[in-house]
Amino acid sequence: MPELPDIEAYLDALRPRYEGQVLERIRLGSPFVLRSYEPRLDATFGKRVLGFRRLGKRVVFGLEDDLFVVVHLMVAGRFKLAPPKAKVPKRLGLAAFDFPAETLVLTEASKKKRASIHVVRGEPGLAELDPGGVEVMGISRAAFAAALTRENHTLKRTLTDPHVFSGIGNAYSDEILHFAKLSPVKWTQRLSEAEIGRLHEATQTVLSTWIARLREEARAAFPKKVTAFRPEMAVHGKYKEPCPVCGTAVQRIVRGESEVNYCPTCQTQGKLLADRSLSRLLRGDWPKTLEELEERKAALKSAQAPVTEEPEAAPPATKPATASLADRIAAMNRGASAPKTPPPAKKAATKATKKAATKATKKAATKAMKKSRPLLLFAHGAGASSSSDWMRAWAERLGTIGEVVTFDYPYMHEGRRRPDRQDKLLAAHAEALAAARAAHGPGPVFLIGKSMGSRMGCHLSLEVEGIAGLVCLGYPLVSLGKSGSRRDEVLRALTRPILFVQGTRDALCPLDALAEVRAAMTAESTLHVVETGDHSLRCTKRWLAEQSQTQDDVDATIADAIARFIASHR
Repeated sequence: MPELPDIEAYLDALRPRYEGQVLERIRLGSPFVLRSYEPRLDATFGKRVLGFRRLGKRVVFGLEDDLFVVVHLMVAGRFKLAPPKAKVPKRLGLAAFDFPAETLVLTEASKKKRASIHVVRGEPGLAELDPGGVEVMGISRAAFAAALTRENHTLKRTLTDPHVFSGIGNAYSDEILHFAKLSPVKWTQRLSEAEIGRLHEATQTVLSTWIARLREEARAAFPKKVTAFRPEMAVHGKYKEPCPVCGTAVQRIVRGESEVNYCPTCQTQGKLLADRSLSRLLRGDWPKTLEELEERKAALKSAQAPVTEEPEAAPPATKPATASLADRIAAMNRGASAPKTPPPAKKAATKATKKAATKATKKAATKAMKKSRPLLLFAHGAGASSSSDWMRAWAERLGTIGEVVTFDYPYMHEGRRRPDRQDKLLAAHAEALAAARAAHGPGPVFLIGKSMGSRMGCHLSLEVEGIAGLVCLGYPLVSLGKSGSRRDEVLRALTRPILFVQGTRDALCPLDALAEVRAAMTAESTLHVVETGDHSLRCTKRWLAEQSQTQDDVDATIADAIARFIASHR
């Protein structure tokens, strides 16, 4: 995605070409690129361009009659020059801005077509498109620190949040954190004064350096290759390449369609950060340090080395030799049975003794497995505590599936009606999870939640390890009163399997909207629909009568769906 330095380079190229020129018309190659309807698009035709500016990662055309055309390039949107009245390219073309001497074409090399155009009138209309993040260039250290620590999130998330800082994205945040020698997953409210100072200095230095470099290129020629992967970058896009400072191989954390790049030596004191997908797959086998990673690579190379024929074996020694792990793997690779290590004579057991021991071990394992039940951490919604009738009834039903633990968020303890901020809710959720795990011991953990509690569970699963799955009883996908606003960002980032239990009358989760979100999710998702169910999964009396069912029958069906989901992912 073009970020602050790239947008500034575009602006430096656009200003001398089009300021003072008449925008004759805008032709759309795709009707979906235009995301506004008032003022009409043709209101911009024939208006003179008064100037250009940046709004976060958006390019703003300032026109006569107090009109603004706002272009968000998103990930793959780019501007290209073309002859006057040139056709909009069929496959990649989104729009064409016709000027007297040439045409500026907007393209997007992506099937998802996320780039957008808005036409607004006046500064108030422009302000509605502003995410609100502070401009970082030239910002004081105190103002930078205030924005950085306003909420407690990881540094990577905070730097790339457009509501906190304007214009910083995935690429330059990697470079800033490497320059500052800070871990991308360090929490903002745990930074020392010295670390905040380093991050402030790094932000100014990295961005100003790249702005100057790209502006110089834009003055020489219109930007043709706007990319987040540049050979001069230190770590971004340099996975497995040597760090320019210490020579250590750059590592990464894969998150959906993007990845975080970092140097373990410079930024994390040699610790390998857990990749959300791979580390959860490997669990205990995930290497924690660079040394451990190198040891495992060396062992793998040794095991995969070509096997050469050995000379005729010497007479057996008095003490039997022990076959190494590498020998066993090599033997298996060439199709032979692995060399067996003969047990010492003193420890040799009879066949009957071994059989009895194996039988006893299997019996004990079966008994332990029967006793082992998954841990179900059950979080309440925004309006009712864990002691409400609804929560107690569902805790009882879930108790037939696993060990249920409930808890209350702090605002419920304090008798307040309004929920706490998300960071405080997550801290309480994490604390409850840690206590439940300590009491329950090892075993599969599922986060189950009602409405807000389910959303917090989704967020928590991105921060902690070892979550087997998520169950959402009425996920609050949309916010009432905020048309079009979806709480789907966390769902798109999930890597753990999730079960949605949703009613068809739930105004907070229209099923058509949920279907769109599920199609875009990378995590495995399952949906159990409750016909005529509301946000609390209660069905209408008429429907129950028509189906000759009771609410208890419906709840039993839901519980069965949850049991099947948990059984398949524990």
